[in-house]
Amino acid sequence: MRRFSQSGLAARRAVSVALTMALALAGTAATAATATAATVSSPTRTAGATKTVATAAGTKTTVLPRSAIEPFATGRTAAFVEGRGAGFVWASDASAPFNVEYSPPPAWQYNSSSPFTVVNTVRRIPSGLGSYGVTFPNLSGVGVIHVTPYGGDAAYCNVDGFLNNFEFNFQEVYVQCYSLAGARIDHRFTVSLTNVQASWQGRPMAYLTGGGLAGRPSPWDANVNSTGAVNTVTRSAAGSYVVRLPNLAGPGGHVQVTAFSNRAVHCKPGSWFPDGSAELIYVQCFDHTGSPVDSVFGLTYVDQLNILGLSTGFNPDGHDSAYAWADQPFTESYQPNSNYQFANFTATAGSVRRTGPGSYGMRFQDVNLSTGGVQVTAYGWGPELCVIAYWNGGDGIQTRCYDQSGTPVDTYYNVSFTGPFMVG
Repeated sequence: MRRFSQSGLAARRAVSVALTMALALAGTAATAATATAATVSSPTRTAGATKTVATAAGTKTTVLPRSAIEPFATGRTAAFVEGRGAGFVWASDASAPFNVEYSPPPAWQYNSSSPFTVVNTVRRIPSGLGSYGVTFPNLSGVGVIHVTPYGGDAAYCNVDGFLNNFEFNFQEVYVQCYSLAGARIDHRFTVSLTNVQASWQGRPMAYLTGGGLAGRPSPWDANVNSTGAVNTVTRSAAGSYVVRLPNLAGPGGHVQVTAFSNRAVHCKPGSWFPDGSAELIYVQCFDHTGSPVDSVFGLTYVDQLNILGLSTGFNPDGHDSAYAWADQPFTESYQPNSNYQFANFTATAGSVRRTGPGSYGMRFQDVNLSTGGVQVTAYGWGPELCVIAYWNGGDGIQTRCYDQSGTPVDTYYNVSFTGPFMVG
């Protein structure tokens, strides 16, 4: 398990992971040979039940959410599995009872392991306001996570950590939400997870987790490039990073960035452009006062593809997929630059309408926006931030942007949409 909240770890979740992320990522035959299959020890079907894990190092106990236990009967043996795929969730209930898992609305959740069944769950963690766990069954492999506050008010929601359980093959993502003053608050949000290692049709894609004081990704962080190259991160100043994606230079594409932190922090792309055969992405991170601050972040880059790396459009089956860079923040109505927008297989399907300072609606022709998952990130060199107000088939994806004081402000932003799997 990787957590970005060190001081709150014991209070928030007592977890001892049977197979560490470093062990799982090693993935060698020797490693597999030293790990003994795990046995569920008399689990009860309630949140907080425990399982006993036998490993080469001894016996350890892990606290599980209910959704991870129910598929297993007492005494059943489970092999270690690094589940691959992708999913998204709209966490629609900010004030649900503590530790009572709920299923997200079916139209606004997805898991590639069960494309036509609601299997993801959300729980509110009793360690203070704004703390949540989102469970993605069968997606235990290390990947990249994105989170966006939902509701239209100025707020931060960050990735506070994640549990990769390779024994029961699930991943629980921990999300923490804050007010602009830095206080923890209960809040709705959207979250996406992908750990695919090959993008659909080999289309340009990269994702990673990096940043912080060291800048570069650590050995146990996600680092995937559709060409097989190794992405790098360099810290250039406090809160400023340069991400290099080898072999992915292109004239456009799309970027999403999310802060991984236990503080009220947000990160955003400042710019991206080709540099020789590589794509360079500049990332800026800010605290709630608007000051640059070092932070770990998750980043995804795609070109002509959804941010999950899944099948795009209907050929004949696939996911409604769209993205755009909203590049004219002061214009009342316009079409985004065609190099930086995509809707299934159309490069000019997006349109933006500004309805007031910092208030925008993005529509995509022939894309069903009445379902699916949305991620939004502000763009530029300043501390402005953007959130999702709502989305539907009529109004499109409604985005609201603010300065660090909570005042609506016109700014650039990136928006992405991925729909559920559809049979063409």
